[in-house]
Amino acid sequence: MMTPNINEKDKLRIRDIIQNFARKHSLWVLAYGTGCGAIELPPTMTSRYDAERFGIRGSATPRQADVLLITGYLATKTLKRVIRTYEQMQEPKYVIGFGSCTINGGM
Repeated sequence: MMTPNINEKDKLRIRDIIQNFARKHSLWVLAYGTGCGAIELPPTMTSRYDAERFGIRGSATPRQADVLLITGYLATKTLKRVIRTYEQMQEPKYVIGFGSCTINGGM
């Protein structure tokens, strides 16, 4: 039985295809909670709503995340950190403002 001779370049290409497929079909969310809106996030992962069955997973680092979910008011100091976090995320990346504090300043 002959084994196919696969060089390193092809192995990396195959790995990238599989990795891109997996990333394409699931969302890794990094929550940036600065206020009362952050308390609404844990229930979405519990059994009643179970966001994981739709392919939504929590992320611990910006480099793993596809979506930056911002909850709460952003002051000037925290805005700098959010921008730095966004810059650390890999493509494709998305941002969602969650709650009235994030969207219109809580007015």
